Amino acid sequence: MIKINKFENMIKASSDALDGAIKQIRPGIKLFEIGKTIQEITMSYGYRPVDNLTGHSMEKYNLHAGMSVPNVPDKSHNSIPKVGDVFAIEPFATDGTGHVKAGAGSNIYRCKKSFNPRLVRNRQIKITFDRLKNNFKTLPFAHRWIEKMFPNGNNLLRKFCFLGLITQYPQLVEAKKGIVTQKEHTVILTEDGCEIIT
Repeated sequence: MIKINKFENMIKASSDALDGAIKQIRPGIKLFEIGKTIQEITMSYGYRPVDNLTGHSMEKYNLHAGMSVPNVPDKSHNSIPKVGDVFAIEPFATDGTGHVKAGAGSNIYRCKKSFNPRLVRNRQIKITFDRLKNNFKTLPFAHRWIEKMFPNGNNLLRKFCFLGLITQYPQLVEAKKGIVTQKEHTVILTEDGCEIIT
């Protein structure tokens, strides 16, 4: 007998919330209205949306470009998008409290946009960091990718973190250790709605 995934309904809650948000997003809408839709759909399955994680606008080399697509109707997210704006819409559903907190460091990093070059005296470190930054710009990258680029990747990451050249993303942990599901698409806004580009 095939065992059904016990989180199937929670996955469906995230998926249907994403579909609902995509149907609703368009130029001129206040983004908190999308959060209301996501919350209603998620709760109709008996789960909670994660209130402190959001979707977000995107620009070239800037994943979190300023506007947020909330998962709850938080009226502080009252930005109004326009045609051509690009968004990652990402509903999260949980059987926990609906809030995440930062945990230990993860294996995802990004280069800082700027740093004090006087802190880096070693020429080889500067050259290596320039190679890393030219490759990833300010986009996130995984630890395993660095191991492929550089033979001493582990040491470099530690050194870059110590020097303040890169930032390590934290793990996000549901506040009461609940399970969290998430679905995501990237969309570009058109005159009458949006186009999915993922």
